[in-house]
Amino acid sequence: MSDPMMKAVLVHEYGGPNVLEIENVNRPNPQAGEVLVRIICAAVIPLDWRIRKGLMKNIFSNTFPYIPGIAASGIVESVGAG
Repeated sequence: MSDPMMKAVLVHEYGGPNVLEIENVNRPNPQAGEVLVRIICAAVIPLDWRIRKGLMKNIFSNTFPYIPGIAASGIVESVGAG
């Protein structure tokens, strides 16, 4: 991993698809018990847009900006301790 930056979709506020922004962000370093995965395939599921629109904010609280999505697969790039 030579590049400390990566592209990510960020959400800065609740709303429709127009609140999705592609940005350069710092590549995270995995902490204890975490892995960094290079995403090869991702999917948008109904839960993703419900969270983005704020329909689930009583269940899933977000700190803005956040990177949406939970359905993905890829290659483990690095691992944290443990």
